[in-house]
Amino acid sequence: MTGTFVLAQVRTGWSQLTRGGGGSDGNSGSDNSAFSITSSAHTKKTVFADTFTCANEGTSPPLSWTAGPAGTKSYAITFFDTTLVDMNSALGYHWVMWDIPAATLSLPAKLPSGATLTTPVMAKQTSPTNPFDGWPKDTFFGPCPNGTSNTTNTDTYAFTIYALGVDHLTGDLTSVKNVETAIKAATPLATAKLTGKSSAKAN
Repeated sequence: MTGTFVLAQVRTGWSQLTRGGGGSDGNSGSDNSAFSITSSAHTKKTVFADTFTCANEGTSPPLSWTAGPAGTKSYAITFFDTTLVDMNSALGYHWVMWDIPAATLSLPAKLPSGATLTTPVMAKQTSPTNPFDGWPKDTFFGPCPNGTSNTTNTDTYAFTIYALGVDHLTGDLTSVKNVETAIKAATPLATAKLTGKSSAKAN
């Protein structure tokens, strides 16, 4: 059973029951107003351009953030489909990058694949195993709320950046969800979100 089929199957069952208003807007939680994340290619709460979704290249957008508070030793960034996460679906956990050095305050567009990066940034990343046929693991997995199905979902997505007081995360870091658990266990010093929406469908 492929990831594409599972996504379509889950959507068919839930779209009529709990779609609601399309998920969280990302404004709740422990966000620190002095700490922020932005993108020169995306405005908060707007629709993600196709180039960052499964409708096109699906590459990562450029990101930049303000320096974390005193004591920040590293950063971690997650990218989730918050509509699905709010439904307690594991399919909402798209991508995470962690162990980003404290001196790094931006990521360029089109990050390369690989579990451990040395360029353009020193960091580690992971993503689901084969969420769609041919999609590589350990690479940015952008918005794709409709997979290859005939659904017309519009989901909310969020980049969340965490300022951490540790140089490196520890524990079971084998999945996006596990890394998120490790991030929270490290007690983030500050968090910030960049949200958007998408109704992309894989080509």
